[in-house]
Amino acid sequence: MMFTGTESHGSFTAGRGTFTGPKRIRSPLTVLLRRCMKALFAESRQSLGSRRMSKRLREAGFDVGRYRARRLMKAMGLVVKAKRKYKVTTDSNHR
Repeated sequence: MMFTGTESHGSFTAGRGTFTGPKRIRSPLTVLLRRCMKALFAESRQSLGSRRMSKRLREAGFDVGRYRARRLMKAMGLVVKAKRKYKVTTDSNHR
């Protein structure tokens, strides 16, 4: 179907179906990297950011920089939990 300009853009795209693009084939190294990232993130109790993640991955033997780690973390939905401040609940000056 060709867009002639007489129909609305919405009806043109609705009639053609949604195209999600070609399926990406991930290399076995990337699959292994993502598994390792997920394991490290869970092991750190969701507190590993992109800087520490890339450092740990380099220690594990992967050649990964900070920005690649950040991009992969975002794609995998790995979001760091913010640490809460310690709150003192005991009042030792009560009388």
